[in-house]
Amino acid sequence: MIDTEEAEEEPELAPSLIDPVQYGDTCSECGSPVDEYASNAQRLYCEEWGTPGVVCADCITVYEEIPELTDLFDRIYETLSWADQWKWETASFEDKFWYSIRVQRLVESAGWASVVSDPIRPKLPDTSPPQNADYQTALELVLETGGVGYDERTSRPVAIDLFSGAGGAALGMLDAGFSVIGFEYEDTARLTHTVNLDRVLNVDLSNVELPNALPKPDWVHASPPCQGFTRAGLQQKDDERNQLTWASVDWIVELSPTIVTLEQVPGFRDSDNHVRLKRELREAGYNTTMEIMNAADYGVPQSRERLIVIGVKEGANCSPSLPSPQYAEVPQMTLQGNTLEAYQTVGDVLPITRERALEQNHIKTSHTDRVRERFSRLKPGQNVSDLDNPGTKKACQRRLDPRKPAPTITGVPADYVHPTEDRCLTNRELARLQSFPDWFRFQGPVKGGGSTRGQITTQAEQIGNAVPPRLMKCIGEHVKKLIDQ
Repeated sequence: MIDTEEAEEEPELAPSLIDPVQYGDTCSECGSPVDEYASNAQRLYCEEWGTPGVVCADCITVYEEIPELTDLFDRIYETLSWADQWKWETASFEDKFWYSIRVQRLVESAGWASVVSDPIRPKLPDTSPPQNADYQTALELVLETGGVGYDERTSRPVAIDLFSGAGGAALGMLDAGFSVIGFEYEDTARLTHTVNLDRVLNVDLSNVELPNALPKPDWVHASPPCQGFTRAGLQQKDDERNQLTWASVDWIVELSPTIVTLEQVPGFRDSDNHVRLKRELREAGYNTTMEIMNAADYGVPQSRERLIVIGVKEGANCSPSLPSPQYAEVPQMTLQGNTLEAYQTVGDVLPITRERALEQNHIKTSHTDRVRERFSRLKPGQNVSDLDNPGTKKACQRRLDPRKPAPTITGVPADYVHPTEDRCLTNRELARLQSFPDWFRFQGPVKGGGSTRGQITTQAEQIGNAVPPRLMKCIGEHVKKLIDQ
């Protein structure tokens, strides 16, 4: 029998960024429900400030006279140029409140590393203030007053995410307990990453040139472009983007982490690419293994297969391995005694009813009557090619089946028809199928085409190109166990 007095208590887990804690609080002023992110933030800070309790956005002005908050407002104001000071002066109290709490969290950690567990990060406004380029500078100036370096106050292991895009992989790595630095060259995706996750550097990954003052990473992940390897394309060997996979190896050699992971499409193994990759990593001093992992097996409501390569530096006290599945088509018990939950399905995440999700990236396409009539004939799981007289060449358009995970999500929202409505999916709905939380806000144009085609990464492309955060969180938790060994 276990002595309950001597038994160790289970450690309290930090709030998840992907699946946030929901307290179900009501406003102490008006009694209305309080958004869970607002609730988390106020529980963290406002109790220490002697405030009257958790309040909703409409009642946030009860905090106007808090001395600590007023002092923080003044400190931020002093770091700004005169033009940005004018923006700050004309901002709403609510915008300044959430932004200031976020800055306070950064000041406490004296760097970016410890802020990753902050559940109020999504509250950074993306309208004036702040405009991120200007206010990013303000944040850095505030941090300099702490006098402490990037990782000196955190026990989190450091990870670098190459080709980080909008931040799907980085979000999962953050939630797994890492301090993460993203490297991304494309401006629009990098803006999305900055608005949501802070730490991303503008780096051209085709050439190895280390940024200044970069901490030594424990883990390096790379998701280089897959267009030249995917079976959905032409698999052209001379696609110049293919070279970025081998540039990833050069970065790994230079950064020399303990653990390395790479993500590619299954078509990467259709030639000798995977053999070359294992050889180059072996020459760089890494023992490797690789597996095809399906995101649905790790809680993502989408059947998305990806080749995941993991390497462990020679001499480390562990062997390369990847996490076992946690979900299955039906609940079951594995031979090892682990319980597998049933797959997350389209019906589990759609339709969208939460107010925060409806506010961000949820613009519905206005279809013609002819298109809506065509969609109305689609049964769950059917695509347009199954119809008699479809009246279109877009044979790949498919109505999602609410009882199953979605097919692989790409950057073309017109390929997916809503499970119950006669329209294509919105970007927010695509993001949910990729396991992005509702607070994650995508920047840039909603749709591509015209003069911007191939020049600006649209919101849908950012979503389709991302590593599902929930899949990456499972990989990150496994990597952290290997590092702890």
